[in-house]
Amino acid sequence: MTPAAAHERTQVLDAMIALRRDHDPATAGAMLHQYLTSHPNGTLREEALVLAIEAAHARGDSALARSLAREYQDAYPNGRFRRYAQDQAAPGRS
Repeated sequence: MTPAAAHERTQVLDAMIALRRDHDPATAGAMLHQYLTSHPNGTLREEALVLAIEAAHARGDSALARSLAREYQDAYPNGRFRRYAQDQAAPGRS
């Protein structure tokens, strides 16, 4: 694994820990935004998008969760998390 790939993995893992272990969706969301912005074609983009959706939903930011879910659907129409993204992108989802 290259140092750049290891760094990307650490960024996404740290965000997942903030979200799931520390129950801190605000920090996780900020970390994931940073990752997605600095690595628009990153190897963990799919996973980062799903975690960002989850973090936005946990913060109560339904509009952002829907927007990220649509972004996921556009980028990964046959992705592993497509059903979750479909559910989150649904109008009226809260």
